[in-house]
Amino acid sequence: MERKKLKIHNVSDYFLLYWKQIFIFFITLFTIVIIFLFSLILINMNDSQRLIQLKINKLLVDSSEINNNLTILEQNYLELEDIQNKLKFQLSELNSDDDIKNKSFGQIALKILIDPFINIQKSVQYNTSNRFVAVKIEAMAISQPLSIRPTDFTISLYIDKKKSESITADKVFSGTNDPLIPTLLKPDLLLSGWISFQIPLNAEIIGFIYSNGIFSAKLGVPPILE
Repeated sequence: MERKKLKIHNVSDYFLLYWKQIFIFFITLFTIVIIFLFSLILINMNDSQRLIQLKINKLLVDSSEINNNLTILEQNYLELEDIQNKLKFQLSELNSDDDIKNKSFGQIALKILIDPFINIQKSVQYNTSNRFVAVKIEAMAISQPLSIRPTDFTISLYIDKKKSESITADKVFSGTNDPLIPTLLKPDLLLSGWISFQIPLNAEIIGFIYSNGIFSAKLGVPPILE
């Protein structure tokens, strides 16, 4: 027998005929949209978690750097405190070797030690087994004139862990700027300048001595500028 075709007279009949297919289509579409949105949410959550983790890692790195900087600042503070203490002891009063032991005639301070000193004048001749060191001197006469010359200063050394003979400063500063000029310093006037020494390469500096034949003072080692 020949099957009769269903006649559709209006849109309602068409919709009723295919409502299941339409319903399934929309359910499928809705499911796809939900899955897509959920995937986006998961991706965003993963991105957010990664971003949070990166921020946490950065905070940890910053915290470590802050701790390192605090440690460096603490070390610098201790070094500055040590330098201040050394400077207090560097300012030595010069006393007469004769009958006026308690009267202060002047003051001398060693401000800076450069070791090694490499800014040497080209005309200076030296032994390659030696090195140069430079010291900045500040001196002030108090109660009477004070004679100051570079050769009034000597440097005390250890060589191979044994105390060596003291070496006298160069007559003329080996560098170019601000040399200590031989001066008869009047009271209340301040004199400053540089002196230099040639010492063995393996020598260890243990101190300096000032003596002009009338007054003398033992001086320590000032802060070193390498």
